[in-house]
Amino acid sequence: MAVQHGPGAGVVVWEWVNDLGQWAPYSPAVCGYLETQLAAGATSTPLAPTHDQMVQCYDVDFQLMKQIRRNTGETIDKTTQQKQNQEKHR
Repeated sequence: MAVQHGPGAGVVVWEWVNDLGQWAPYSPAVCGYLETQLAAGATSTPLAPTHDQMVQCYDVDFQLMKQIRRNTGETIDKTTQQKQNQEKHR
């Protein structure tokens, strides 16, 4: 998980919209992986390297902020990142 230090420090949480239209957070491992890929300048990334069974068949497009199912091309309307205050996670 990406943790920032200093004023306004927090944890970055990536989320996606599930089939019920509700925001659902990715696992901490996936959030950390997405932050690393984004910081490296990737425009999109496969989620398979995270070894999270729930998202292995998806890619995330950072420019469109969408999750894309690799084998069908189906897109999840939105993917987002939010910084949450660290105190909420203690």
